[in-house]
Amino acid sequence: MLKKSLYFVIAVWGWTVNASSANKCAFFHTVSRRQCNISNSSSISRRLNQGREDVSDDNLRVIGGGINRLLSRRNILKTIAGTILTIPVVLESYARSGTVHSKLDILQSGQNGKGKSFETWNSQTKDVTIIFHGAGGQDSNTDELLKVLKERCLDNTSSYIKMVDWGRDSENLLQASVKGCKIGATLGQEVKNIIEGGVSPSVQNIHVIGISVGAFPASAMVQELNRALKSSIRRNIYIQLTLLDPFQQKAVLGVNFGRFNFGKGADYAKQYLNTDDPVPSTNDPLPNCATIDVTSLRPNSIFGHDWPLVYYTNELKNIDPCHKKNTKSIDKKEKK
Repeated sequence: MLKKSLYFVIAVWGWTVNASSANKCAFFHTVSRRQCNISNSSSISRRLNQGREDVSDDNLRVIGGGINRLLSRRNILKTIAGTILTIPVVLESYARSGTVHSKLDILQSGQNGKGKSFETWNSQTKDVTIIFHGAGGQDSNTDELLKVLKERCLDNTSSYIKMVDWGRDSENLLQASVKGCKIGATLGQEVKNIIEGGVSPSVQNIHVIGISVGAFPASAMVQELNRALKSSIRRNIYIQLTLLDPFQQKAVLGVNFGRFNFGKGADYAKQYLNTDDPVPSTNDPLPNCATIDVTSLRPNSIFGHDWPLVYYTNELKNIDPCHKKNTKSIDKKEKK
């Protein structure tokens, strides 16, 4: 009996121990599994985080490189745009920086071949004609115009005719228009002083002729006379402006200067136009002028930009009854 009891106790203890061990094993297995899961989760998290970090670093490197390239392109575009915008401004400043070198004493006397002076103001002066040549100075065409103007007035003792020599200031094409406006305004003041000062109080007609870039001093002179003359005197003087294939762009930025200004201040303004020559800014009609387009009448032997001057000179020969040699119209055969 005692043996059976002892065997029973040992069996129960063994079962308990086995159960505890089993439970312990189950517990430790569970914990171990949880730890393993936690460990695996931590490992996976670390990998994911590191992957994210790697991806983030790659993205940052890519984005950073793109931003650098974008900024670099922007800088290049800014530099190009700045240069494009700066160049015209610099050129405009240069065009306006020139000093006038021409002598502006238009009272200088001169005699033609027959001893008659057409360049002297006096109390009998009634008809005044002032011509501004084109870029670079006078040439054979301007000389011919001056000759015709003087010959048609041989019997007129009241005429003043003057070709203004502003050759030095007309040579620089960027500065010529700006200097021309200064010269024209100065001469307008001088003529105003001559008339109002009593030297030539009988002036009735003032005709100003501008050839090519000479349109700038011609127009400026007319506007200054119109502005500066006393109204009581201005109303008795007829001012005419004639422009022969006028250059219309002032300096660099004044693209439409001629369009908006040429012809203003005159009682009558006339433009002789040629439209098929390569000279820029000379091929458009001026809204403040009566425009005569002579393009279709040009002979092949005459350069387009010179043609309005030649045409006008020939027109004066033909319409002036005082001229001894009335030139016939240009033969159509020359146009072949």
